[in-house]
Amino acid sequence: MPPPPRPAPHHVIHHSVPPPRPAPPPPKATPPVPQTPPAPPLPPAPSLGEVDQFRLAMRNAVQVVANQVYPQAAQMAHEAGQPEVNFIYTNGTVTGISLARSSGYPLLDEAAMQAARIAHYPPPPPGFAGRSYTVTVVVIFQMAAASIDQD
Repeated sequence: MPPPPRPAPHHVIHHSVPPPRPAPPPPKATPPVPQTPPAPPLPPAPSLGEVDQFRLAMRNAVQVVANQVYPQAAQMAHEAGQPEVNFIYTNGTVTGISLARSSGYPLLDEAAMQAARIAHYPPPPPGFAGRSYTVTVVVIFQMAAASIDQD
């Protein structure tokens, strides 16, 4: 009798599976960040006519002071001119004053910037709050006309 058949060899393939990773720890509880309320909406922007009127009022405010700070030395030297001054107007405050165009006379240029610094500007009209405006002002320094009545 023939020997009993041998069972067929078993091939076992082993797959290596990495062990499961531990779950990350839960995030630490952070206190809630207080929400800042949104800023109230700005009023409608002023019209170009309103901006022009306000620029004129600011120019007049600077000119009034310029007439007061016209350097006596410049007057005695018969210096006259029209320097241009730039500044930024925001919520009633003027910053960034600079000379845009010289009059040709340093005393007048400095007096124009001083006038822009110390002028009493009108309060901003509705719609100007929260907005910045770059303003250029021509400051006029001219000699007063001689009086006819002088002897």
